[in-house]
Amino acid sequence: MSRQPRIVAWTSAEEYLSVAEYLYSTNINERKHGVAIVKAWRSRARIPVAIEATASLVEMTVADEESKGVTTNHLRHLYSMAMIRFVNTIVDLEQKGTFAQSVVSLAGKIGMPAWFVELRHAATHEQLPSLSVLQSACQQALGWLSDYYWNKQTRSLPSDTQMHIRNALAAYLQAHDSPSQQGNRKPNKKNTSEYAAMETTSAELTRLVENLHLDAVRELLIP
Repeated sequence: MSRQPRIVAWTSAEEYLSVAEYLYSTNINERKHGVAIVKAWRSRARIPVAIEATASLVEMTVADEESKGVTTNHLRHLYSMAMIRFVNTIVDLEQKGTFAQSVVSLAGKIGMPAWFVELRHAATHEQLPSLSVLQSACQQALGWLSDYYWNKQTRSLPSDTQMHIRNALAAYLQAHDSPSQQGNRKPNKKNTSEYAAMETTSAELTRLVENLHLDAVRELLIP
């Protein structure tokens, strides 16, 4: 039975990676453009929660920079909601099994700073943190997302690696289409070119998967 094609929101790996440059730009117009791209992606298909969280926090920083006439208290509410949503969406991915685990323990598993969870608790159940604390938290959350998610993508998909993978996949498919594969037998080690193609492909894909964030594996590699 043939598999249904997997739908992703972006048209290429290059487009997927370029949005990080916009979202983390020092230019406010480029950050706005990055947020707009993510919103367009969201209308096409499901996107990784790390991208959603990044865009949401960046959108908050843009709103803050353009907040003429907006009260400090209103900004505190907006920042608090953004941070609560950030912690909840990222941590919820780790909630597995029959029994629910605490947010603190789940955050610890993925290396999320404990004070993000504490700030979430304070914003939800206690007095809202000060604006300066929330602004700092937002910037640190973006930094954490950069390390947790985005840097893994940019390290693992340079253009030369993409070319190697494409070439290896082409060789792999060619080997599968060779006369020896028509009988569905495994590649023969004695057939050097056929076996080398399989080995090259396996090595390249293994190297890629080891460096990719799990969300990217689901979105970019799993058919």
